[in-house]
Amino acid sequence: MIPWEVQADEFVNCNCAYGCGCQFNASPTHGRCEAIGGFAIKKGRFGDVTLDGLKAVADDCLDLWRTFVDAAIEAEVEFAHDLANAV
Repeated sequence: MIPWEVQADEFVNCNCAYGCGCQFNASPTHGRCEAIGGFAIKKGRFGDVTLDGLKAVADDCLDLWRTFVDAAIEAEVEFAHDLANAV
C-alpha cells in the first residue's frame, strides 16, 4: 500500500439523511447512497508524488464510482481513484 496524506477542502452531497451513514461506517438511509463529492488538495503526497493543488470530483452512479481529475500525471489520477473508492 502506498503511503499518502492530504490537507484538503471537501464537499460531498448525497441522498441520505443528514449525517450520511456512509461517512460513519453505517448503512445508507435509503438502502443505497447516491453521492457526488469534490476536493481541492492544499497540500499532500501520494508516495513520492506531490499532490499540492490537485482538484477532483467523484460520483457514484449505479454503484460505479467515476472519478474526474484535473491531473497531469498518472500517479495523481491513481491517488484520486483510490481515495474515491475508499470513501
